[in-house]
Amino acid sequence: MSVKKIGWLIEDGQPGNFIYNEPNPVTINKKKPLSNMAVQACPAVNQVESRYFEVPCPFDLRLRCEKKDTNFEIYSVPEGTRIDEELIKRNLNLMPKDSWRNEDRPVIQIECPYAFITDEDIYLTQLPPFLNFNSNYWPGTLISGRFNITNWPRTLSWAFEWHDLSQDLILKRNKPWFYVFFESNNPEDNYKLVEAEYTDDLRKFKNSMLQTPRYVSNTFSLFKTAKNRRPKKLLVEKKYDR
Repeated sequence: MSVKKIGWLIEDGQPGNFIYNEPNPVTINKKKPLSNMAVQACPAVNQVESRYFEVPCPFDLRLRCEKKDTNFEIYSVPEGTRIDEELIKRNLNLMPKDSWRNEDRPVIQIECPYAFITDEDIYLTQLPPFLNFNSNYWPGTLISGRFNITNWPRTLSWAFEWHDLSQDLILKRNKPWFYVFFESNNPEDNYKLVEAEYTDDLRKFKNSMLQTPRYVSNTFSLFKTAKNRRPKKLLVEKKYDR
């Protein structure tokens, strides 16, 4: 068993990045067990929770979806929203219907400028925050995904499939927005997150992935090319002078 180091970063070059907080292990919010028989004392529970990292929601946002004839409209509800309307339009997209799984379940995407990088062979899975009570009230499901972050450290996306149009989607700042789960060749490995420096090499490598889905249908087919062109070292831990 070893500890694998994984870097996280926020895409720069856009205003307001301070609203995005660092990912943390799910276990960080655990309270002291009531006894040695409590849930928190169970090694099986701790094994699960120690392997998930939660990314907190950056803003308060309440969205409503309505169907009008054959079209769907998404709009914000003032009660429960604290983000300027202009920014909502910039950060929120209703995906084209031909990209949905079901014609009655619209899919939205919210900008999610998080990326993860490592020099080890590791896969990332993005999942809904299923251990959090609030996410049980979402009127649909987070669209999950899994990919290799060693050779494809792309920026994540927050995509949501709306099932129940009678209910609003309510997101709250600093509540769990999604989880990330990591896998290596050894299931016993543990993982440590560090903030990554956005080096020139990393920026150039990530830029080579931009808009590739507009050229090819299966971006996984590009993984071999990315691996061959990848610099040997991309993860540099960010240091602050304090």
